[in-house]
Amino acid sequence: MLFVIALAIFTRLGAVFIPQLDEGDFAIHPLLQPGTSLTETVNINTKLEKVLMEKFPDEVEQVATKIGTGEIPTDPMSLEMAKMIINLSPKDEWVRAETKDELEKLMKEEMSAAVPGVNFFFAQPVEMLFNHLLTGSSADVLLNIYGENLDTLFHYGNRAREIIEDIPGAGDLNVQKVIGLPQLVVKYDRDKLAQYGLDIETVNRTIQAAYSGAEAGIIYEGERQFSQVVRLDEQFRNDPEAVGDLYLKRPNGNQVKLSEVADIRMQTGPAAISREGVKRKLEVDVNIGNRDTESFVEEVKQKLDSELNLPRGYSISYEGDFKSLQSAKQRLSWVVPLVLAFIFILLYFTFGSSRQALLVFSAVPLAAIGGVFSLWIRGMPFSISAGVGFIALFGIAVLNGVVLMSFFNELRAEGVNNVFRRVYHGTDMRLRPVILTALTDALGFLPMAMSTSSGAEVQRPLATVVVGGLITATFLTLFLLPIIYTFKARTIRIPFLSQMLARDNSSEKRDIRPFFFCLIAGMLIVPSSLQGQRPEPLSLNEAIQMALDNHPEIRTGILGVEQQQKEKVAAFDLPDTKVAYENENEGSGRQKWSVEQEFSNPAGYVARGKLANRNIELYRSRLNRAKALVIRDVKEAWNDVLFAKEKLALMQQLELYFSELYEAGELRYETGDISYLEKVSAQSKYKAIVQDKEMAEMELQNSLNRLQETLFSDTPVAVEDSVLPVYPFPLDTIGQRLPDGNPDLMVSKDKLSASEAESKAIRSLSWPDPFVRLSKTDVNGGDGFSAFEVGLKIPIDFWGEHAKNRSARIDAEIAGEQHRIIQKTLETEFQNLWNKVNNYHQQLKFFRENRLQEASLISKNATLQYREGNIDYLQYVQYFDQATTIRLDYLSLVKSYNEAVIELQYLTGRGLDGR
Repeated sequence: MLFVIALAIFTRLGAVFIPQLDEGDFAIHPLLQPGTSLTETVNINTKLEKVLMEKFPDEVEQVATKIGTGEIPTDPMSLEMAKMIINLSPKDEWVRAETKDELEKLMKEEMSAAVPGVNFFFAQPVEMLFNHLLTGSSADVLLNIYGENLDTLFHYGNRAREIIEDIPGAGDLNVQKVIGLPQLVVKYDRDKLAQYGLDIETVNRTIQAAYSGAEAGIIYEGERQFSQVVRLDEQFRNDPEAVGDLYLKRPNGNQVKLSEVADIRMQTGPAAISREGVKRKLEVDVNIGNRDTESFVEEVKQKLDSELNLPRGYSISYEGDFKSLQSAKQRLSWVVPLVLAFIFILLYFTFGSSRQALLVFSAVPLAAIGGVFSLWIRGMPFSISAGVGFIALFGIAVLNGVVLMSFFNELRAEGVNNVFRRVYHGTDMRLRPVILTALTDALGFLPMAMSTSSGAEVQRPLATVVVGGLITATFLTLFLLPIIYTFKARTIRIPFLSQMLARDNSSEKRDIRPFFFCLIAGMLIVPSSLQGQRPEPLSLNEAIQMALDNHPEIRTGILGVEQQQKEKVAAFDLPDTKVAYENENEGSGRQKWSVEQEFSNPAGYVARGKLANRNIELYRSRLNRAKALVIRDVKEAWNDVLFAKEKLALMQQLELYFSELYEAGELRYETGDISYLEKVSAQSKYKAIVQDKEMAEMELQNSLNRLQETLFSDTPVAVEDSVLPVYPFPLDTIGQRLPDGNPDLMVSKDKLSASEAESKAIRSLSWPDPFVRLSKTDVNGGDGFSAFEVGLKIPIDFWGEHAKNRSARIDAEIAGEQHRIIQKTLETEFQNLWNKVNNYHQQLKFFRENRLQEASLISKNATLQYREGNIDYLQYVQYFDQATTIRLDYLSLVKSYNEAVIELQYLTGRGLDGR
């Protein structure tokens, strides 16, 4: 009965090919009128972009539009078609809408109010591209209407749109614009052409010259020549009367107007002609709203077949998701039976009995019941991912029947001939394996069924089918399969309760309460598993690379280098060319044309080029310093995290150890072995360690937060290492003098070089600048002369130029003194840090060779003495605190040593490689 109900529900679920993924962004087709110019298309789309950014500042991050077809025509479009990509902000920042459907509706209203007469077709970027590749359309379903006459196709396309609009679930609709493109038609009167002695080629050549242009002569400017092209002015090209006023030259030398030998008029013509299979077609694009594809397209078919009434020779085909769904269902129609037959064959070979194979195979319809009901309860249509889930479900469900039936056969082989006793004890013994098998599979798929992350739309149907099917298959298999198995007995007897609780002839009872307690505990743990996966642990090199990729300072440095490279190109820019025309009074008739070009002196070009090179090197040094600083900060944060993890691990060990001592102290106090003071001391010490552990946990979280901030990561980070290492640094390889690779020193050197180059560039401005002038003078329209001048522009303000040059040299001297200060400061800092690292190195050596061994001996001997009763609890805690203090001092020393080594790596310029 349940299976019949499930079949009935399955027929009403509907079907889609693949559930629609929420990409988080919009892709819009603004549909303009055919023939819209490129300029008008750009203006309209620019206006739409401004409307979206102004009206939806909290919902829209950015808008980008692509018009027409690119160089690589992956999705060819005409000039009146555009693809607008809208990047949306996270949903928790939205103000005007809560869902994408509401936001889509509001966007349509705002854009329609701003630009009336424009239709909008909403989709998603990847979905639109995928649909374009499959069908050439961005819609979910594409209707192709085939026929011969374009007007008839357009009429029935609009009629189909009117019918589909009234169907529930219909979204955006668009009918391909195949007519309505205005065009100028020239129809020749061949009799009049013959009468005037004109031929078609002459008339065509005249019309071509009017629109495309014809060469009328050549213009010379010095050694250059330009073709002179004539054609109609833009305002007359679309005017039939103006075109008709064109004169045609007859063979006898006379002229005749084009309107006298041709009929010229504006009329609408085809906007686009599409063909497929040697047939003309018209496309109707349909997006589907909150409804499944199969039922929607089936209703569309019924409505169009009954109400559209296409003429003979016209037909409709459906493409897109519906066609993909039909193709996938055809494959599943033979794949699923093949899988089921293969399962039955394996069951037959397993049990050697067709009856037992059929009994186990009954888990398949039982599992299908739960899969269908789970889809129906969650309001999900059937999809290909759900079909894959059914195939996986059948295999898992049959496994439980195999476990149960195999044990029944084992009991029979052991001599349990009573079928009821065999069923009761077999079900009792295999209850846990069956439920645990189903439970582990169901819990494994449960996070997928409840997920809301990216891509979850495809996962949810598959996981929902598996989880729901396992619930019904497990419980119905545990009840129905044993009942059907007992039908083999010739007589049916009602067993006693003792038979149900005993195996063979014993009355041993089995307590199954622990199993149910474990089951309840597992169900309570499940929600914690749905909170998301933990961050992937990073290594130090991966963390450094992430910081270099994310940090704004690095990006700023890269942009600064690119900017200076562009400035170098601009350093060789020529002054503007001066072109002049001079016309004196009418009496003299004197006219003069002149062209003048100034140049900077060659020394100026060379100086500015060197200055540009020095600035590029300066910005590269700053970029390297920024990288070194980022790497230093990451290493320091990484060192803090490892120190906090080591400290927390030590506190956890102490908490575990002293918790045992605290419990033992309670017991010894009750027996009178220790005093009340010792008991209170044990309790106080345990609470202090718990508090220290909580402080260590807080320090670890704070250090992880600082590391996340240093990496500029939006998500929490995890550290791969757990042990605080001692960073090696060979002091003998660098000596005791500051190396030249210090990032700050390199920036200071390049800054000094740039100041010196700038001083030379300013001094070069005092040199004379050459110029050339070419002029031509005409007198009385004929007589005239030409002149060519070469000269120098000499600055005569010697005192001002001298002051500028002196100021530039002073700037260079100031930069040199600042470089000396920085160098001296860095040398002192390097010397102090070198001494500190050397001192830390000696202390670490002393700790490893003496102090750590002493701590181990103290804790070990104190534990032995305390257990033997030679020392009391207070003395034991005192010794243990001494050993713990040594370990914490060692960790602090390693942390300080690593910090000094990291700083020394930065000073010596050895931090750029991340080591």
